[in-house]
Amino acid sequence: MEPKKARSEASDALRTEQIQAAAEELQQDAVDRKHARQQLSDVNATLQLEILARTRAESEFNRMFEATPDMMALSGFDGYYKRVNPAMLATLGYTETEMLGLSLHELIHPGDLATIGVQFALLASGGETRNVYYRVKHKSGRYLTTEWTDVPLVEGGLFLTMGRDITARVELEDSLRNALASMRYAQRIGMVGSWEVDVATGVSEWSEETYRICGMEPGNGIPSVDDFYALVHPADKARVRAESDSPLAQGEQRRLDYRIVLKNGRERNLVAHMEMVFAADGTPLRLRGTCQDTTDHRAAIVLRTRLEEQVRLAQKMEAVGSLAGGVAHDFNNLMSVILTYVGFVTDSLPEGDTRRDDLAEVQKADDRAAVLTRQLLALGRKQVLEPVPLNMNQVAVGLEGMLRRIIGEDIALEHNLDPALGLAMADPGQIEQIVMNLVSNACDAMPNGGSLTIETNNVEFDVDQVAGLTGGS
Repeated sequence: MEPKKARSEASDALRTEQIQAAAEELQQDAVDRKHARQQLSDVNATLQLEILARTRAESEFNRMFEATPDMMALSGFDGYYKRVNPAMLATLGYTETEMLGLSLHELIHPGDLATIGVQFALLASGGETRNVYYRVKHKSGRYLTTEWTDVPLVEGGLFLTMGRDITARVELEDSLRNALASMRYAQRIGMVGSWEVDVATGVSEWSEETYRICGMEPGNGIPSVDDFYALVHPADKARVRAESDSPLAQGEQRRLDYRIVLKNGRERNLVAHMEMVFAADGTPLRLRGTCQDTTDHRAAIVLRTRLEEQVRLAQKMEAVGSLAGGVAHDFNNLMSVILTYVGFVTDSLPEGDTRRDDLAEVQKADDRAAVLTRQLLALGRKQVLEPVPLNMNQVAVGLEGMLRRIIGEDIALEHNLDPALGLAMADPGQIEQIVMNLVSNACDAMPNGGSLTIETNNVEFDVDQVAGLTGGS
């Protein structure tokens, strides 16, 4: 009986263990199923959240797509738009049906198609394109200048394109460039430069013409205030500093005349006009102004003044010459009468009469008066030209008395006359006039006095040495 009982107890124990193991397995399965249900529930909740987020994102995208003032579109790599927003339709003037039926090759300016090709290649490789510029045809036929940014989408083989019409901005930039070019041209022609100095930093800005006026290459470094003062003439530097540093009231302008010395040592006269720019609270911001090179203008004024003086002198001499000519004619007529009656008296006197000698002196005086008359007529330029064999030494000596009256007491008159001087065929009055003009010019060149020499010589000239004369004696 004992072995059988032992086997029965062993069998019962095994069944108990099996039952217990099965129960534990069932319990574990229940736990696993519960955990799986929880995981499934979590995944479902996550998916719902993702769907909700995606729905919200799509809704936000759609609202932005429809409401943004910039142009937006979904485009395919086949060259057609798949979706366009109202702003794009309004900007380009097409209906949605028309827009979706047009390829990019029909819309883009032919000159910009190469840009589109590069853009598509970059997008196809997964890259983004930013600030791409090309011209798009408006429904009216005109082209708008546009700026675009494109982003490839992960799904659908599409890309999102966003753009704006910058035609007005480009036209404004072109207008500003043209205005700046015109200003630079006007400054260069007028030799007027502009400049600014930041009050806080002391940094200066010069226009191209300001650089040129100061003898510097445009854009060659940023000039400082010290660079400017280094150019100012030493005699003007203290005054320029004082006037530049003196406060300027709002709306007040100041003029400043000064000289600068260029690197090559040349002096230039400048005129500057300046004013202060203030912030809204009254804080000085920038000192700005212009500078003009007045060197040539000043020289022109001096030359004009000198020419005006010469014209006045010429007019005065013309009046004196006219008066002298008139006096000479009257004087010559009077001397003719005197000489005629002297001849009558002389003829009535017998030979050997001492009174004939007195009358001869009167005739000599008449000859000297004739020379004086000829000189007066030459001064008045009313003498008929009569070239005769002429000794220039005699002309110089004969003019001495009149010349001394012209030159005054502070200029010494000297003669250096060649005794072997040859004769010249010339009109005495014209030669005398030439000598008087030369002497008058020489006196003008010696306002403080000096020495004036009249010299004669026999000279052999080559044909090229004197303009208008052939070679010879």
